[in-house]
Amino acid sequence: MISKKEFLKVCVLASAIILISAAKQIEKTYVYSNGAFFTRVGYFLPTNTLASFFVPGTISCNQKCLSNLDCVSYNYQMNENNEPSLCELKSKGIKDETSDELKARPDFIFVQITNSRHVSTLNNFFLQPLVKMCV
Repeated sequence: MISKKEFLKVCVLASAIILISAAKQIEKTYVYSNGAFFTRVGYFLPTNTLASFFVPGTISCNQKCLSNLDCVSYNYQMNENNEPSLCELKSKGIKDETSDELKARPDFIFVQITNSRHVSTLNNFFLQPLVKMCV
């Protein structure tokens, strides 16, 4: 059994890795896929909203989606000031990268979970407890 202190260390490390990855992604690319997530910077999906939240950053939005078993994708509205940003969880995603379902808007990032079985397994056994403890 992992101690709470060790678990919090994992939480901080995982959050740092996600944050660094997201920063590099936004900085270097317009469309990004790492096998588990597909990201399109400057676009959003206007339909199929499950829930909307204001969150402090992309990591919080990602965690909200991963902790909701009905969430397939999300929109995150980038905010240049330090105010909370809009996070919209979506019950559906897009079929492929060329989909015309996404609408252009430079202040948004669209993220879709592309490997739902893998993410669902992670969600059930690791991420849900991690999110509950870290958020």
